Amino acid sequence: MARPSKRTISSGLSAWDADVDFNDGLGVNVPFPLYQEATTGALPAASSYQDCFALVGEVLYKSDGSTWEIYYQLPELDFIADLAATPTVEQIATAFNSLLSDLQAKGYMATS
Repeated sequence: MARPSKRTISSGLSAWDADVDFNDGLGVNVPFPLYQEATTGALPAASSYQDCFALVGEVLYKSDGSTWEIYYQLPELDFIADLAATPTVEQIATAFNSLLSDLQAKGYMATS
């Protein structure tokens, strides 16, 4: 898939906190830019950005006007130990079924 072309936000403001104005379809069915920092300590003051989102690593934060709260974080999968050098078919099936169960339980895969 080709990278989408950058769309200009028509607004009197600039940077990541610009109003979308009449370009409200900007975030529908296409990727949209999101403010990103390496650490939560590098995020700007939450009081200046109420109801704004920011990405730190793979965790999405939302400002409530006083603090940056975790809005969404991918669930972690359980550790599954490596199989022996020469596993049996039964060991492979057990490990595979365990992996499928974990993916389903964490919401990465449908249960039916």
